[in-house]
Amino acid sequence: MMCYECEREGKVRAAVGTCHNCSIGVCAEHGARVRYLVGHTTGKTFVPGISERELPEDAERFLCQFCAGAVSQQSRKNAA
Repeated sequence: MMCYECEREGKVRAAVGTCHNCSIGVCAEHGARVRYLVGHTTGKTFVPGISERELPEDAERFLCQFCAGAVSQQSRKNAA
């Protein structure tokens, strides 16, 4: 599989993974590892980003630059 973003730039580069959100092939240059909080339900309503209990270790996702920007936008919105 080739990197979608490189293809748009007229380059040919192998993808190292797929975006967790949109599933396009992404090379190391165009990908981003994004950390996020992990939580679990305690019998009450669970809303992503707001949990009754946050676990001590973060998890990671591999995202394309577009999706990484969207995720960080949402993180900034939740922090405000």
